[in-house]
Amino acid sequence: MDQSALFEGSPSKFLSYDVDMLTRGQYYLAGQLIALSVRYDGPGPQCFHSGLYEAITQQTLRGVSLTVDLLPEGTTKDLLKQVL
Repeated sequence: MDQSALFEGSPSKFLSYDVDMLTRGQYYLAGQLIALSVRYDGPGPQCFHSGLYEAITQQTLRGVSLTVDLLPEGTTKDLLKQVL
């Protein structure tokens, strides 16, 4: 999964921005696969950036320092720079 287009960056990953994969339900499917793995004591994702992992598992961004500069060069970083 860490080699899919759902994530970008290396070695730690962030979610990519891909509307086509979103409309095809690929992000949902990835979430379901991760949840099943964790639920049945399998390995959780080992590729996430620590800030993304904390945001998912703790459901908060308190104490997590994330900046646009942490993102790999590409579409997501470019879009966020335009917004911010």
